[in-house]
Amino acid sequence: MTTPLDVAARYIGYTEYPPNSNQTLFGADFGMNGVPWCMQFVQFCFKHSDPAHPLPYKTASCSALLDWYKAYEPNKIKVMPLPNDIVIYKFGHTGIVDSGNSQAVTAIEGNTSAPSDKNGSQDNGGGVYRRVRPASQVAAYIRPFDTYKDDDYMTRKEILDEIGDEWIERFDQLPKWAKPDIRELLDRQIINGGTDYDKDPDDINMFLSDIKTIIAVKRMIGYK
Repeated sequence: MTTPLDVAARYIGYTEYPPNSNQTLFGADFGMNGVPWCMQFVQFCFKHSDPAHPLPYKTASCSALLDWYKAYEPNKIKVMPLPNDIVIYKFGHTGIVDSGNSQAVTAIEGNTSAPSDKNGSQDNGGGVYRRVRPASQVAAYIRPFDTYKDDDYMTRKEILDEIGDEWIERFDQLPKWAKPDIRELLDRQIINGGTDYDKDPDDINMFLSDIKTIIAVKRMIGYK
């Protein structure tokens, strides 16, 4: 399966040409070039996923897409993000969620500026980049399809049922060969999803590959 997020990642670093023209392959694919294209980029990524998941409403407008979902599929509007969700920002911009929690969201966005360009336009910057923004800037998350959630994610409780809190708390007792990989997961807050357990015990920002790594290491070192 190639998800919309996978498609988006392929285009990181892509820029419109000529510069400041809003001319892009995403606009050409959409059938309307030379206009702000952040939503066209999102539409492109869903259309060209494999299997294809074109959005049910074709629009180049962030607000129009959100209004459509509010009117026709309000159950698809979410409070907490998962990868492959569409994030709609309060400043008229959009992207595809890479990861997120109650404090911040990381998304791949079209028509924005590079993170290093502190003075660049955030909603008409001319390129595709992975950006981290505070959750306070988010208007809504849209989850058009549940396909990706069921295959790729587990809740914290489900993982702890498999791993156990005791094992997580005993990092210092792990064999030396296992520590680097597990330390990286801890530092990236994969195990707790980036949110304190007391605040959100069901936080779910965990990739299946990371979960498999944790469980495989646990089994190899003999924890039951």
